Formats: sequence, C-alpha cells, structure tokens
Amino acid sequence: MSSSFNSAYVGCRPDIQALMPERFCRVLDLGCSDGSLGRSIKENHPGAEIVGIEIDELMAAVAECRLDRVLCADLESFTPTKYFSAGYFDVIILADVLEHLREPWTLLAQLKNILHEQGRLIVSVPNVRFYETIFQLVVRGDWPFRPRGIHDRTHLRFFTRKSLLAMLDECGYEKLELEKNFRIFEQPRRLNRLGKLFRWFPGNDLFVYQYLAVCRKKRGRDAG
Repeated sequence: MSSSFNSAYVGCRPDIQALMPERFCRVLDLGCSDGSLGRSIKENHPGAEIVGIEIDELMAAVAECRLDRVLCADLESFTPTKYFSAGYFDVIILADVLEHLREPWTLLAQLKNILHEQGRLIVSVPNVRFYETIFQLVVRGDWPFRPRGIHDRTHLRFFTRKSLLAMLDECGYEKLELEKNFRIFEQPRRLNRLGKLFRWFPGNDLFVYQYLAVCRKKRGRDAG
C-alpha cells in the first residue's frame, strides 16, 4: 500500500456542508481523503448513505471505517455507471478535486448519469486569479511550486471564476449558487480570517482563494 498523505486534503469542510440541500439520502464524495467530510455529514444526517472514492490506499482504508462504502479508484479512469445505477445520488461533492485531473470535463460529464434529476453537484476549486499569483508572475517572474494551496505542485488544471462556470456549462450543468472563500494570504495564517471583509469590496475576485459552485443538471433543451 502506498500513501501520498497531505494534511491539506483532510477536513470536515463546513463551507461545503453549508451548501448542501436540507434533505438528501445518498451522497458521493469524490476524492474523499480520510473520510472526514463524509463522517461529519453523517453525524449531522445519521440516516444518509455516504459513499467515498479515494485514490490513496491508506487514506481509503481510514475512510472505510467512517463511511458506508469506499472505493479505491483513480478518477481519471473511473466509470460511474459501472458502480452505481442511474440517478443514484442526491448530492455529489468534488471538493478541490478537479484541479488534480488531466480531464475533469470527462468526469463531470459522466457524473450526470448517476446524479438524481433533482440532485445537486457541489464543486470547489482554487482561484488562479488570486492576487498573489499575479504578483508572483508579473513582479517576481515566478511560478512557485508548493505543498498546498493554489500553487500545489500536484495541480494539473487551473481555474478562474469564468473558466469554472464555462466548464460546468459545457458539461451540462446549470449553476444555482456561487460562493467565495476569501483570504489575504495564500498560505494559512491567522490574518486570513479577516479576508471575509473583502466580500464587500467591488472587484474582489482578486482576493478569492476558492470558488464553490452548486449546480444541477440542465433540463429540457438546455440539457442537449
């Protein structure tokens, strides 16, 4: 068994949970890590079935003790309909996962098959338009590779608000909500708690650390 454990990928993500619908029965957490998010959801909704998918074998083993079912699989080659029936899940979560994939479009398109007609897709991605990225490129002429954050060295794709929404639209989803997590610094610091003050500033996208989108499948003519 191998592990690439990174503490940045572990947490109960209250920002994600705040976007979940009031009622649901089945949740799929892709890239579930050690199952912390799913366990927290289950504690708040004891009757819900929580399923996780995780590529790291050791973290998947931990998650198995916390969730109803865990698959150890690579999302790049994952075929949702091989494991789940059509419309099985009420909520599908992709919390800081899409940026790690070579082809996130393929996965998003396939997930529609197992998302209920009234279901919700919840996605979070880091914002590459964050001011620190611009500073590093324009002023320092640098692109730092870091163990966590926007410049996580394992990121393969990079998103702005516009490109995230374009991808979701292209893959057949309708955006219902778009939330923002603000920071003053990319890396964890106490002062980041003051980042929420930027919510009231115009043009605050430069201080958005993460975007969180709630979507549903397109309906009618738009679904084509």
